[in-house]
Amino acid sequence: TKTLVAADSGKIFTLDRAAGIVITLPAAAAGYFFDFIVTTTFTGTWGIDAASSADTLQGGCWIVDKDNVGSHVASNAGATIGFSSPAAADHQFAADGATKGWYIGSRLTYLAASASKWMVDGVIYGDGTLATPFT
Repeated sequence: TKTLVAADSGKIFTLDRAAGIVITLPAAAAGYFFDFIVTTTFTGTWGIDAASSADTLQGGCWIVDKDNVGSHVASNAGATIGFSSPAAADHQFAADGATKGWYIGSRLTYLAASASKWMVDGVIYGDGTLATPFT
């Protein structure tokens, strides 16, 4: 569990505690930037929370079935891949299961576009019937 501060802007954070990690962002301020890379497969939730529900998320991430990462190749027809985007009031990302991005190699970038909006971009790896991690 870590609460970020303004001075952490621009840093890359490796998430490697399989039992779970919750990151809390500072209040959004235009230009803040954070990069998160999953370096171990999780068994517990890894999440990123805005400082408050007033700081909402926009953008989204690709979610890919870890067993079908080559889904663009014809031999992997039917592979599970999709784009997940937050709803208007969403302010949390919670990979709380295999279907929501528990796996090594996932990467998210958060960029504050304003004093109340975080732009999210990245690719996360799940397994099975994929589901959105945004809440």
